[in-house]
Amino acid sequence: MQQHFIKQLLKKATEEGYTTDPTKVSTLIQDVGSSLVIDPIEGKPITDMAVALRNVKPSSIETVRLPTTGSKEYFTGVEEDYETVLPGSEEEQIMTELFAALNNDTMDDWIKDNKDLINSDD
Repeated sequence: MQQHFIKQLLKKATEEGYTTDPTKVSTLIQDVGSSLVIDPIEGKPITDMAVALRNVKPSSIETVRLPTTGSKEYFTGVEEDYETVLPGSEEEQIMTELFAALNNDTMDDWIKDNKDLINSDD
């Protein structure tokens, strides 16, 4: 849902001219900022990130589902569902490869090898 939200937010911001008018970016961030937790690059304001992404088209974004194993636990005395990645698991190997592809700028190759993890209904 988070990926879908970001993609739809970018789509709406593009339609309403936020991505072509830098003065509107601050307003957009203030309007939705309290609903988001963003880990900005140290020393850079979030508006710099928004401006850097201004030419990204929502239709060109592919979102990735991280592989996890579903589990149930009683953290608060009530049964809760959660997702985890177990050490030494196939999921951990896939995520290690994903993060390496992000670091090495080889996501296109990683996506070709992991098409089953690409979300299709954004």
